[in-house]
Amino acid sequence: ALSTTVIANMSVFKVVAITGSLKKTSCNTGLLRAALNLAPANLNITLYTPGDLPLYNEDVDKAGAPESVVAWRALAHGADAFLFATCEYNFSISGVLKNAIDWASRGPNGNAFADKPAAVVGAGGTAGSLRAQEHLRDIALFLNLHFMNTPQLQINIYAENKPFDLATGDLVDEALKTRLGAVVEALGVWTARLAKKQ
Repeated sequence: ALSTTVIANMSVFKVVAITGSLKKTSCNTGLLRAALNLAPANLNITLYTPGDLPLYNEDVDKAGAPESVVAWRALAHGADAFLFATCEYNFSISGVLKNAIDWASRGPNGNAFADKPAAVVGAGGTAGSLRAQEHLRDIALFLNLHFMNTPQLQINIYAENKPFDLATGDLVDEALKTRLGAVVEALGVWTARLAKKQ
């Protein structure tokens, strides 16, 4: 863990935490709720659920983006870093997450993800969204979005130790909370490191 002195000397960074699921009891959204509570003092995290975005349509965009898109783009452009929590559908990320990325990577102000740091966590079946996370990292290559490589976190929702309360989506496993905290803390360090190079 970072010392109090080190954290005090760091800038405070704005992180947008994006869930890939619209399910009310989503374990991935639950991961981001837990991340809010585990965030170090140098990170100000805002949770974003992309449920009110229409499907990306260039004609609609050119005619005038809807208010939900304008608000999402403003949030994304204002972010210093991103934390993704992705479920896995058919070995890839969800359509709703890809749609949010498509809207924020286009528009009058350009790509909101360009040259920014990011981290990804996820919960799913046996592989814990591993394939979806790999696909998201592939997408990031085009976006020029800089994912940190470690630590990683992929959680099997249905593991015997029952890491989540499936009635709420909340993360309840203390060991996994510690690992999630390590991811969030590392994102703070990664963001500060990249900020110094700009």
